Amino acid sequence: MDNDSQVLEDAALTVTHIDIEYRRADFEGKKKLKKSRDAAFSTYLIARVELLEDGVICTDDDVAKMQEIRQEIQQAGDTQTLLGAIPRFMIFLTRIGI
Repeated sequence: MDNDSQVLEDAALTVTHIDIEYRRADFEGKKKLKKSRDAAFSTYLIARVELLEDGVICTDDDVAKMQEIRQEIQQAGDTQTLLGAIPRFMIFLTRIGI
């Protein structure tokens, strides 16, 4: 698997996890997460298209960084921690994909 494919796979798993946490949240948590969740999905979709069209542009460091961010998001213990990690995910995707 090339680096772009690995980053895309990890990003897809990350954005899916964000969505799962949104669905698990109570009403107040959903209100807090909705805007960030939607923005994360939009950023992911744009980066995905760019990565699929531009060829291999991700480095080994990008793969490691995406895996680090994915782990941080998956281990977020509460809504506030998740909200703090989502922007890192979006900034990373923007940097590599747009």
